[in-house]
Amino acid sequence: MIKLIHAVLWVILKSYRLQRYRIFTVLLAIIIGCAGFSSVLVINETAKRSYNDANLPLFADVHYAIYAKQGASISKADYANLRKSGHRNIVALSSMEVEAIDNSTLVFIGIDYYALMSLNNGHLNSNSSEDSIGWFSPNIKFMLHPEYAKQLIAKKVLSSDNYLTLNSQLSIGPISQIKTAGLNNQIVSDIETLFNQFDNKTISYLLVVGNYDDKRPPPIKLPTHLKLVKLKTAEDANQLTASFHLNLFAMGLLMFVVCMFVVLNALNLLMIKRVPMFKILRQQGVPVSAVFIASIIEMLGLAVICSAIGVILGIEISQWLSPAVNQTLESLYDVKVGFQTFSWFTLYLQVLLASIIGLSLAAALPLRLVNHQIGSISASTPRTNNENKWLAFSLISILISILVYFSDADIFGSFVIIALLIISGCFMVLFILPKLLSVVIRLIPHKMPTLRWSLADAKRVSNKSSIAFCAFFIAVAANVGMNLMVNSFRVATDSWITQRLNADGYIYTKNTDQVISLIKQNYPTVNPVIRQQETASYQGSPIQIRSYPSNVEHQKALLFERSLSAPWNTFIDGNGIFINQQFALSKQLKLGQKIEISRRDNSKLSMQVVAIYYDYGNPKPQAFISEDLIKDQLIGRHVIALFNQAPDQSWLAELKKRIAMQIPEAQIMETQEVLKTSMQTFDSTFVVTQSLNIITLLVAAFSLASSLSVIDFDNKPQRALIRSLGIPALRILILTLFQYTVLCLFICALAIPFGILLSWLLIHLINVQAFHWSYPLIIELKTIVQLVCSSLAVVLFVVVLPAAKAILKPPIEDIKWLNG
Repeated sequence: MIKLIHAVLWVILKSYRLQRYRIFTVLLAIIIGCAGFSSVLVINETAKRSYNDANLPLFADVHYAIYAKQGASISKADYANLRKSGHRNIVALSSMEVEAIDNSTLVFIGIDYYALMSLNNGHLNSNSSEDSIGWFSPNIKFMLHPEYAKQLIAKKVLSSDNYLTLNSQLSIGPISQIKTAGLNNQIVSDIETLFNQFDNKTISYLLVVGNYDDKRPPPIKLPTHLKLVKLKTAEDANQLTASFHLNLFAMGLLMFVVCMFVVLNALNLLMIKRVPMFKILRQQGVPVSAVFIASIIEMLGLAVICSAIGVILGIEISQWLSPAVNQTLESLYDVKVGFQTFSWFTLYLQVLLASIIGLSLAAALPLRLVNHQIGSISASTPRTNNENKWLAFSLISILISILVYFSDADIFGSFVIIALLIISGCFMVLFILPKLLSVVIRLIPHKMPTLRWSLADAKRVSNKSSIAFCAFFIAVAANVGMNLMVNSFRVATDSWITQRLNADGYIYTKNTDQVISLIKQNYPTVNPVIRQQETASYQGSPIQIRSYPSNVEHQKALLFERSLSAPWNTFIDGNGIFINQQFALSKQLKLGQKIEISRRDNSKLSMQVVAIYYDYGNPKPQAFISEDLIKDQLIGRHVIALFNQAPDQSWLAELKKRIAMQIPEAQIMETQEVLKTSMQTFDSTFVVTQSLNIITLLVAAFSLASSLSVIDFDNKPQRALIRSLGIPALRILILTLFQYTVLCLFICALAIPFGILLSWLLIHLINVQAFHWSYPLIIELKTIVQLVCSSLAVVLFVVVLPAAKAILKPPIEDIKWLNG
């Protein structure tokens, strides 16, 4: 049996020379799917593993830091006194930004090397990264990650001999390249080296090294001008960026699924071509089991080879996308992504497992076809009318998805609903597409025979390339769903931000009192408003409480999802509370419900929920209460809203100049500037997912083109006959492109309602279950038309060259092929 399997496998491998195009299609589809999937895995894993190291190079287990209070600073004496009092686990850091020769900003971080050495000598927490600290020695003045060095070399900021050139023409170095976890886009040095190099003596903050948490905070007595701050943890960062990573993973997985449809289509065409060869093997006494086992071994070999190539390409793609993704995460969520090392073998095993599962599912139908035909006399595909079964499968899938929806499905169940929706759509395409073409053919008059032939041939093509058309349907439906979701989110966010930003300008500062004093002294018509905040708890879970002004301008600025009648009256009286969607959905709160909130001073707030407001993108539960209930807390958000009561607007430009001179750390922005920056940040969030959308569409178009090219090879008899009747080649080309256009337009028409339903499920099911907030679905005809036109353009662009090459051949070649 083993010898027989080996012989069959050898015959299959020899047949590759005769089936190069089909084999190439299978290999390319597997590689593209594995590359896209592995790149997403690398990006997500790198980001999640490095969150805990944000702003903390070479450290682990750091959850607290000591900062100076507003208007104060940390002196060397403060640092020395804390260490002398026995707190040897405190390490000083100094952070500063320097302009490079290309006007980009370089971040330098100085770390107290001797404090690190003391930790390494026995005072370092057992979970801390001693290996990372081992890289840091007095012989190394400055160090950075090799990947960051490549970026700086490309921008000609770092020379080949490892010297940095700053904007002041100052050259510093040498810079050591150290590949270790925890290094981000920063240049790290000893704190004294940093002080001497830039004549800077400022300590930015003190890290408290140790495995502390909320229940066991560091037992440190601080001077009155210093405060202990809990740092953002990996859990916080993961929660904050969860939507981004889920979006990215979903698109990567979708791309992989579409590629598996391409593989299914290519394998189907390949197995049809191999049926005569397999029949000859059967006639020579080779059992069916040997043919099947050899085919399965072939699939496993393809998976092993293509997964390795795909992983290598995926790593390169992730490194290429890394700067854009990192910039998005830093600008959106204020978390840094470092250059993390990862296990190539583990990544390869994950991708290999996915490709084996995908190939097994993709090969099931073609192998079943081989099993059906291997004993028949004819090698042609049996033609039976099975359209009604596709309708039955589609309706069954829809019915199951409805049952899952009404069974209070969790997030996994919601993804099952989406999968069933896409599968039902594919079945619906297989059922409706031939019927639509039959209706159109009947509408074409008999005096237009070439047009009728073109549409009749389109029906034949749709039957032979049904799998490829299903892949195209999935890509278009996903594009419609994702673009409608993103567009709805953008429109809702734009409207929401425009409504919420009701002030003339905003100041971002840590010196709140100083800025307010300056404004009141020099601009009597300007009213500075500070929103106070505190952290409270509800049923043991932390929530944000913020004050909210009740004047007419702020009432218009707050957008409610739903509310009781006259909510503002109850709110102003101090008996009502506004809560965001996240709070309402996570705790299953309803309008009119009484809730009790525990405050930091152990007092209780018992209030009625009178309104639920939109709070897009906020991962945390939040509530608004009247200013009178929180005004004594004196805890600002470091954001001051400016309301000018006079018509003259020249004050804002003057205030900018005055603040730049007197309080340089403060940043003042006009409302339109804030809105523009917010929307630019929003757009950058979906750059990667939109790119994956386009790639998915290209992959589906490639599948369609390859399938049509193979079918066109079998179309030579009809083409030779038509050419012999005197019909010009250009006319046949136009009819062929018309045929493809009609097919794609019908599929797009079928994909649009499924895409709209997919978008609704993503917004009102997945987003609500994962993040506890939603937004209205906005269906714009312009967006849908653009998507259909772009999808059609992609397909025509991919198929026009092979179609033209085949049709513009001299007729004698097709006639020779018929005779030969």
